[in-house]
Amino acid sequence: MRENCDLGVAVDGDADRLMMIDKLGRECTGDHLLYLLAVGQGHKTVVATVMSNLGFEQALASKGISLLRTAVGDRYVLEKLIETGYQIGGEQSGHIILPSLATTGDGLLAAVQILSVLSQSGKSLADWRNEVSLLPQALVNFRIADKTKLNSPEVTEYVQVKTAELGSAGRILVRPSGTEPLARVMVEAPDAETLATEIANHIEELVT
Repeated sequence: MRENCDLGVAVDGDADRLMMIDKLGRECTGDHLLYLLAVGQGHKTVVATVMSNLGFEQALASKGISLLRTAVGDRYVLEKLIETGYQIGGEQSGHIILPSLATTGDGLLAAVQILSVLSQSGKSLADWRNEVSLLPQALVNFRIADKTKLNSPEVTEYVQVKTAELGSAGRILVRPSGTEPLARVMVEAPDAETLATEIANHIEELVT
């Protein structure tokens, strides 16, 4: 902001993930950037994971664009892109896959595509970011020895009840970690942190 820049670009160590900063100093996540590319390039469907924010999905829907969700991991996104023939996908974490250009996440390639959309649209990155209102998101983990218990009728019914209480105002996702003996409870809602802790604590009681 001190340099009066329009945006900032950051990639991770192997440059397969991209994050950007707008001129107001606000972070633009993979969800924001996928929205920009989907709308700016005229895509009709975006492939993303279950972790992508509900606000992102709602912003896409307002433009007539559907969201197809996969399991967490860019390899699942790529598999679904190959299966369906859709041309854009990625993760909230900044993996962006444009299969007509590359079959892996490439942060620099994605940044160039985004800059192209910005130039053609005449809108700033900040303008695009304003079109996506993400819901507060909280993730709470707890240790679990038998991950299959997350599929028990008691847990399933409890999550259904809490989801119904939220209605269209939020989203709940309960899943096992793929790499650790952990259960992950993700909540998107105005009071996400409090609700995620409440749900995680109750599910932990149900499975122990």
